[in-house]
Amino acid sequence: MRAAVGFSIHTGWAAAVVMAGPPPRVLDRRRIELAEREARFVFHAAAEHPDQAEQLIAQAEKIGRERVVRELRTLGEELKEYDLMVALPPSKRILPPVLAVLKSHPLLHAAEGELFRRVIAEGAEKLGIPVKIPQPAKLPEVGKMGPPWGKDQKEAAALAYALLSMSYRI
Repeated sequence: MRAAVGFSIHTGWAAAVVMAGPPPRVLDRRRIELAEREARFVFHAAAEHPDQAEQLIAQAEKIGRERVVRELRTLGEELKEYDLMVALPPSKRILPPVLAVLKSHPLLHAAEGELFRRVIAEGAEKLGIPVKIPQPAKLPEVGKMGPPWGKDQKEAAALAYALLSMSYRI
């Protein structure tokens, strides 16, 4: 059986929803912390210390990847009967080189979002979990969900459902 883990990504954390089907059903949902609170805005810190930018960014990537690997490994152990796939939202923009990013406040935010998206992909790939970027699908009725079941969980579930739907097409 297959299950898809959809992500709604924020600076330093992501909402993850695991869906299986058919029929579509939610197996798990959780918040994954990808960085310590004070380290979430790594590109902002790098802009203040450009001489340490590469080191700061590399450290944030390493920690984020380790956390993703740990969480996905745990999910895999808890859902042993399922072959997991990861569904990520598309990249919002192609970023210029780091030095150009550090000079633009809007690009700092974009780079942080892309960094955390990338570490999820790399963490999944490290575990041999396929990563896809589906177009979000309209989420079918999945029954009454208790909290947390807000915008982030619905976005993550829509990506998971879209990937799951693709995997069953003939």
